[in-house]
Amino acid sequence: MQASLFSHVIDLSLDFFSRNRTGELISRLDKDTDAVVYGLEAIVRTIVVSGVLVLMYGFLLLKTSLRLSLFVVLAALAQYIFIQLIKKPTQRRVREQFGIQAQVTSYLQEVISNIRVVKSFAAEDYESSRLQRLSKQAILAVFRFGFFKNVDEPVTFIINSLVNVMVLLFAANEFISGRLSTTGFFLYLYVGRSILDPITSIARSFKVVQTTVATSERVQEFFDERALVTSGDLVKEHFEDEIRFDNVSFAYGIEKVLRNINLSIHKGQMTALVGESGAGKSTITDLILRFYDPQSGQITIDGVDLRSLDLPAYRRMIGVVSQDNILFNSSVAHNIAYPDDVPDMARVRQAAQIANATEFIDKLTDRYDSLVGDRGVLLSGGQKQRITIARAVYHQPRILILDEATSALDTESERQVQEAIDNIIKDTTALVIAHRLSTVIHADNIVVMEAGRVVDQGKHTKLYERCKEYKHFCDLQFGAASSFNPREAQGAQG
Repeated sequence: MQASLFSHVIDLSLDFFSRNRTGELISRLDKDTDAVVYGLEAIVRTIVVSGVLVLMYGFLLLKTSLRLSLFVVLAALAQYIFIQLIKKPTQRRVREQFGIQAQVTSYLQEVISNIRVVKSFAAEDYESSRLQRLSKQAILAVFRFGFFKNVDEPVTFIINSLVNVMVLLFAANEFISGRLSTTGFFLYLYVGRSILDPITSIARSFKVVQTTVATSERVQEFFDERALVTSGDLVKEHFEDEIRFDNVSFAYGIEKVLRNINLSIHKGQMTALVGESGAGKSTITDLILRFYDPQSGQITIDGVDLRSLDLPAYRRMIGVVSQDNILFNSSVAHNIAYPDDVPDMARVRQAAQIANATEFIDKLTDRYDSLVGDRGVLLSGGQKQRITIARAVYHQPRILILDEATSALDTESERQVQEAIDNIIKDTTALVIAHRLSTVIHADNIVVMEAGRVVDQGKHTKLYERCKEYKHFCDLQFGAASSFNPREAQGAQG
């Protein structure tokens, strides 16, 4: 069940992961699926064993005395009515308990993942107090569920005790009146008492059923999720001409991010997106990768709508290097070759060389077999970035997307990473997002964006002369317009 849910969830669109916290996903994949399977195991075991006993004892009772068998039926009916009364409250309490447990899991995952921030702001006591508040909520939820979970035992005991007394009295009356033999009297007393145990077990299994139903509903909620972005049937593995945006608009919910974008990214050229934060630059790369589909307009590659393409084959044409240089807790070689199970070491070394990474990799204890730690914690920011560049190079992408690839680096690391970027964009089509204009002034086409719109596009020199928004960016970064010579800056960059 866990494997099936994981396979389903990981195939969902990126919007699903934006809507759900990581800890919540982990909780449902781990605790909820475990609870469902445990519940199913207990239910099947109880119903099979107790069901056989009830049938056997019931047959003996009916053969002994039909009238007295009605008391056992009444006992079973009373227990069934009671279970129905507490069914809905029990389900609510189970969902409440698992919901707060998921919140605790999310909280712990979030704090541990951001432990550097917690310690930097001396927030240990603050976070501990937050966990205590969550723990109090969890304890109350457990107590509320515990009441409904355990209230059946005293109620069932009372019902069974009353039935035992009634069976004894009426059996004695039947015996005294001669309608029940001595053998039948003792047989009925024994069987009548014995059948109550499996009936009680079946009744109590309904309590487990309610728990299982509540947790399975939480699991089913994720199984019912459907991907907004689905794969087409057309397999395309080569990029021949251009990626084109025709009047593309996009919004996250009600927030409009892109408005009537018209843009062409030509093969073999470097296209740069510049603009203030929130202008929509990263959203354009998300649409190219088909993490989302536009609400209106069309995106095509070589004249073919992206929505008609086989998604895995299409994405394999694209290499991505972002500012979030996430690595897996594995070896350098496996991180570069991801997701290949067996890295092609010749390609790994070649990719590392192009990415300017061989110098520091050769100094690691186990070189390409060295572990990088959780999220690459054993490497510096520049080293992690060069590994992610090598990962993109390893798969020989037709299109390369660089999203703020040097924004979080120091000067020396930026220089090394920029050299690596320059190495790989020579022979490929590159889409580059950068706040530092010095890295993109030599681009074949610079696209200036503002508030989700394309303001202007062209080469650096022409844009500086005619586009006030771009001129403003340049003046902010390179100094006043009177002291800035775009041709000199372009030449220095070259």
